[in-house]
Amino acid sequence: MLATGKWFKIKTEFTNEIEAFYTSIPMKDLEWPSYQHSSEGAYNEAVFQASAGSYALMDAIDIPVGGIRDKIEFCDLYSQDRELIHVKRYGASSLLGHLFNQGLVSGQHLRSDPKFLAAVNDHLPNSHKFDLADDKVPRDTKGYKVTFAIISEYQGNDLHIPFFAKVAFKHVCQRLQSFGFTDIRRAKITVDEVFSKTEKAKKKAKKDAKKHAAVGKPEVSAIKPTAKVATKKQVYKADKGT
Repeated sequence: MLATGKWFKIKTEFTNEIEAFYTSIPMKDLEWPSYQHSSEGAYNEAVFQASAGSYALMDAIDIPVGGIRDKIEFCDLYSQDRELIHVKRYGASSLLGHLFNQGLVSGQHLRSDPKFLAAVNDHLPNSHKFDLADDKVPRDTKGYKVTFAIISEYQGNDLHIPFFAKVAFKHVCQRLQSFGFTDIRRAKITVDEVFSKTEKAKKKAKKDAKKHAAVGKPEVSAIKPTAKVATKKQVYKADKGT
């Protein structure tokens, strides 16, 4: 397997273990529309608007968890039945690893941070706010659900991700399970097929235009100096009259 410029030989036993765990996490049909939007943020906004209040939009809302720069996202969309949904478009293992770790860090703070849910409440509508009257940590997390939703151009029902992303997924799920999260799901958001083809055509046309523009540029030749620049030694001699 080639990853980040290096070749790896993966043990069959390890491969089977990772694949078995990945498929053991159930898929969930979110019943959301297909993706045909300019960005993840635009898609999350569209789902929120169409949900008639069942979801709270938490995308791009940073919750402070420490110092000035220590902030995290609670999730992208939060449902009334306490489901934290994290959304990311399909990409390399590092990109999907970021998605999974976002869910892990959020879950860890939900369970153990005494101020975290109070900060989250500041951004939730009344219909979704947490009842913190008798709040104490560690919190019981069994009633919460965590769903990782990946926007994929693959048109089938399966959710394919890179092998190393599956390794990260297994680690994150096991950590969340150790925190008491028993309901973890995978979800697939399919990119609209026509939109996908159009988007690819636009990217190809843009790439070709750049290539043609680069070919058409005139060559820039080096400019040779017309006169020699005097050295410090020559200037000194001229000042002394020698």
